Amino acid sequence: MSPNHPQLQPQRCSPRSGLHRRRLALLGVVLATLAVLSPARGFAAANAVEYQVKAGFLFNFAKFVEWPASTLAPGAPVRLGVFAPDDVFQLIAKSLAGKVAGDRPLAVERLTVSQLEKGDALPNIIFIHQDAFRASADPALTPQLVAALAEKHPVLIVGESAGFATSGGMIGFVQRGENLRFQVNLASAQRAGLKLSARLSGLAEIVAAAQP
Repeated sequence: MSPNHPQLQPQRCSPRSGLHRRRLALLGVVLATLAVLSPARGFAAANAVEYQVKAGFLFNFAKFVEWPASTLAPGAPVRLGVFAPDDVFQLIAKSLAGKVAGDRPLAVERLTVSQLEKGDALPNIIFIHQDAFRASADPALTPQLVAALAEKHPVLIVGESAGFATSGGMIGFVQRGENLRFQVNLASAQRAGLKLSARLSGLAEIVAAAQP
């Protein structure tokens, strides 16, 4: 077939033609849509990476904390309770599926305010999302409840809101430039009967409870 066959030639359109104008209009719509969606997608991806990293930290906390023998029988799973929006919970649960902390399986479960208020059969580790303390949360946690849990139960309480480790929690995530670090309130952990490995505390920023 001749290379000049009319059926194989690109169809040109005049800049003044209606087809050309429609193509330009369509291109404008596509670019505008991408401009709106790209930041959202970028934020979602960054958010996912952040909680995958935090899930890795939580896994290591489970390996380097010792609970009283009366609360964690030999071979029993280490239970991680997550108080967070559903998308964050699902991401953490997926990231930690099938993980084993030492010789114990790691079990991830969803927590409610009611469970925390009752204080019955609490998990060994509790992770509290930063939105938990906002008035818009339904229902919302209170710092007083978290502090009471830390005082009364042998539970490692981890959070990500500002000043978490100095206001009732035991471990608080903090951002240092581009790096995610964590603060540890050793006194709070010790009052709960928990022993933190030197490998864990050696990587942490050690803090004390804020003075009232």
